[in-house]
Amino acid sequence: MSIASPVEISPISQCLDVTGPSSATSAILMVYDIFGFSSQIEQGADILAYGDKDHEYLVFMPDFFDGKPADIAWYPPDSKEKEEKLGNWFKEHGPPARGVARVPKVVKEIEQNHSNIKSWGIVGYGCRWCKLYTVLTVV
Repeated sequence: MSIASPVEISPISQCLDVTGPSSATSAILMVYDIFGFSSQIEQGADILAYGDKDHEYLVFMPDFFDGKPADIAWYPPDSKEKEEKLGNWFKEHGPPARGVARVPKVVKEIEQNHSNIKSWGIVGYGCRWCKLYTVLTVV
């Protein structure tokens, strides 16, 4: 059963999928891999949100790819065409710094709409986001 639902927040956070009880006081920012939102990501978010009956979370999944994830057909990049398409996608969506710059704005906007949130965590999938987490934990 799918619990996550899309919520239009603003141009800052673009489209945001969210799951979890509105009464939760802890939140998780979930960033999916370059291939975008999938049923497995949605299921994982639901497990994080409701998996511990004593501590529920609101899980927010912003679309940092602006509705244009990488096409799974480009991977592995074992041909010149796939390599070019995947390379162009990375050029267009920029380095992880692009995501880092958006995170504080997204979190601030979420907190304005969910004043009950007192603490945050972050989880992500894919190597690309390791740099994002490292930078965010240092800032």
